[in-house]
Amino acid sequence: MEEQNSKQEKRRLKKEEKIKNKAQAKRKKAMKGILNTVYVFLIIFGIIWVIWYFASSAKVLPTISSQGHSEDVPKSHILNEEMPESVQKHMLEHADGGGAPGKIIQYNCTKFECEEDLVDKLTAIAKKFPKSVYLAPSSKYDGKIILTAPGKVKILEEFDEKKINDFLNK
Repeated sequence: MEEQNSKQEKRRLKKEEKIKNKAQAKRKKAMKGILNTVYVFLIIFGIIWVIWYFASSAKVLPTISSQGHSEDVPKSHILNEEMPESVQKHMLEHADGGGAPGKIIQYNCTKFECEEDLVDKLTAIAKKFPKSVYLAPSSKYDGKIILTAPGKVKILEEFDEKKINDFLNK
């Protein structure tokens, strides 16, 4: 009888062990599923962060194309207000709405610290090119002095008359 009890006890213990192992395997599988979900989430979050980082650190520059322009012209070659991008595109196509392509000098004294006489210096340069160069402030572009011409842009962090004249004379 004792032998039979010990056999039954062994079977019961074996059965309990089997149930315990199945439960453990189930928990392990569930944990693996959770970890896989966390890994996928981390990968997706990482990709979104990288995209956001590069998008937010990319410089915002003016257009260098005339595509999608309006037929409007600025009231002057020397402006005290920002020039709309659609007008910039038109001036790059042809200054004053006809003729040769124009060039634009923009300065950003909102995001950058500008010398007191910067606008006066840029105005003097723009006046040397009365038919083709426009001067306007800009608070949305990343650069202290931004020079644009059809197909090209140049950013200057400091006033450099020679570099500006070289750009405008090309």
